[in-house]
Amino acid sequence: MGMERVDTGKDLISPSSGYTDWVGTIPVTGAYQLIISTNNPDTYYFLMLEIPANIFFETGATSETISGYVEVFQDFHPDVITRVRYMAYAREDQTMEISLGSPNLDSLAIGVIGQSDGKEYINYEVKSNHFEMDLPSTQGYFIDIYSVGGVSTDFSLQVEIE
Repeated sequence: MGMERVDTGKDLISPSSGYTDWVGTIPVTGAYQLIISTNNPDTYYFLMLEIPANIFFETGATSETISGYVEVFQDFHPDVITRVRYMAYAREDQTMEISLGSPNLDSLAIGVIGQSDGKEYINYEVKSNHFEMDLPSTQGYFIDIYSVGGVSTDFSLQVEIE
């Protein structure tokens, strides 16, 4: 797999890198081209591109409530769990509290992963709708809303960082 900037042709990931997956931050806004190649024309592959929505707080605010929707496609790839991903940036020693609401709350779960350290702070398999912790480092935190019950549903996500 490779990725290059369209306007400059400069590789972000070299096609000869051997990568089969990549998680990272695109350095600048622009058009990028993903390159997938194989020597076997019968190769089966699945491509998933995910861009998290950044959570921004109004000046002076410490919390934000987001209305969202997670959609489950019945013909979706069987090895991929449907989720919606957000990103919240916070500093070391701040407290993050996340609350999830939904008419189908039993079918949803929260996952939280550090962007820089890759550490999983809560696994979606715990099936929690609330999370709170003192943050160990300054970084972005992925906040994932998973449909673990195979149900498409509305949800409200409240994120508080103090």
